[in-house]
Amino acid sequence: MQLELPKLIEGFLKKRGLGRRQLAERMGYRNLNRGMRHVTAWLRGEALPCAAHIDLLAPALEVPRAELEALVRRDAAAVAEEARRRRARDPRFYLTVRYAAAIYVTEVLGEGLDEQAALAAAAARAAQVGRRCCLSAPSSRCYWLSATGALEDVDRGPEPTLRVGGRAFRLLVEG
Repeated sequence: MQLELPKLIEGFLKKRGLGRRQLAERMGYRNLNRGMRHVTAWLRGEALPCAAHIDLLAPALEVPRAELEALVRRDAAAVAEEARRRRARDPRFYLTVRYAAAIYVTEVLGEGLDEQAALAAAAARAAQVGRRCCLSAPSSRCYWLSATGALEDVDRGPEPTLRVGGRAFRLLVEG
């Protein structure tokens, strides 16, 4: 998947003969290592800038903020679509349980389940552990279950993950 933001940054840096450090300086970072980590993540397509970073990046790249924001939105849509495609190829159901703040465990439900059977198993597990859970289906639907196992909501959003330092982690427990 080819994102637009890395191409824009690479083109700007090459045209101006600058490196990541100089771009971080142009963005106003005092902690240049932190700025360079952000720039590196954007260049690799590992992350997209948030609104605050767009405010810093647009003038540094000499592009209008609205243009950069639109580009980031297109890239975010492309990333989300690729995630949906990847998820659709994975036939398993994942149940994410929030045990405590910043402690999420994702369990792979048994093989060969249909959506209704997986939902029943997830409801039973939520009631067993007494915690709110999210069942992620291959259809990209996320079923949110209460601590009693009752269905609270269904959406097409991304499944819950533990985020640390801007990186998302999903812990898998087979069984």
